[in-house]
Amino acid sequence: EDANFTLASLFLFMKPLIHACQSIAALRYQSLSMIDCLRECMRIVQSLVPCDTINIGTVDLQSEEGFHFDLEGFLMPSDRRDILPHFKHQHPMLEYARRFGINPPLRFTDLSTRRQFEETGIYQECYRGYTHSMITFGIDAPPDINISMVLSRGQGEFSDKDREILELLQPVVSTTFQCLFLKNTLNRVQDAAQAPGVIVGSGPYIINCNPPAVSLLKEFAPQFSLTRLPESLYQIIRKAKTQITTVTNPEGIALSVCCEPSIHCWTLKIWKTAAPFDAKKLAQRGLTQRQIEILQWVARGKTNAEIALILAISYRTVQKHLENIFRILGVENRMAAVSYCREPHLID
Repeated sequence: EDANFTLASLFLFMKPLIHACQSIAALRYQSLSMIDCLRECMRIVQSLVPCDTINIGTVDLQSEEGFHFDLEGFLMPSDRRDILPHFKHQHPMLEYARRFGINPPLRFTDLSTRRQFEETGIYQECYRGYTHSMITFGIDAPPDINISMVLSRGQGEFSDKDREILELLQPVVSTTFQCLFLKNTLNRVQDAAQAPGVIVGSGPYIINCNPPAVSLLKEFAPQFSLTRLPESLYQIIRKAKTQITTVTNPEGIALSVCCEPSIHCWTLKIWKTAAPFDAKKLAQRGLTQRQIEILQWVARGKTNAEIALILAISYRTVQKHLENIFRILGVENRMAAVSYCREPHLID
């Protein structure tokens, strides 16, 4: 009888969990907006692990800049949230992410005693009186970027069972988010009227490609072989980048590239991108290929954190490249650099 009771309890526990995993995974195939998909995912998680608020937070671990997308608001009032960035160095989950990478589901009390945490500045100035308990888990992101789902309660602690449920949901949520981010980026960057070139291959070798890909490759690399990728595209595959990347040839022709790696082969989607600046002229001014790439993204209105995500580099690396760009061009800020590059006679 005890065994039957245990099996029945396990079935009652697993059935809603399996349904939740299926529902989250199915979001990548639905014709919903990115925002609606994120909201639906948070609703599904909240249905299994009850909480007062749930949000998705993105933080650059170098600069500690970040933003949060919430489902139905926050427990803390706006004045408390405004000062939260001043105490991010005391946030136990962010400290874990800095040291070890993507964090499993963690509560305040998993990293210190309740009393120790309540003595910190972040609790006294931000959470006290509003957020009693919090549990977060990480989502795959480029190096030095932390993306987490954050569940909060005004009263009561999250249980071990809550944490176990989130441990099972974490890989499904993480994989689904990566697909949604990639899909959203493709939809935003790619011209809907322009069919992308699709290339399938293994290592540096091309197995097959569609006619748009052949036309784009001939324009981008006139001497390319139908059996081997141009080196600049192969480097993207070697780095296993899944973000949208822009590559530019010496003549200033730019391609946007999306890589979908798998165990034995890869798929590249490529399409032509109108570069804001003439890459050849910028190179003549002494800018490196990476600096030109970053400057092109700056001209498209991207922040340093967004550029770091797109290029899969750290926020600090982007910042350092921009400092060198300003020095080479003799300007003081990003707006001045963009204005400078839009004056053709200054870079001829």
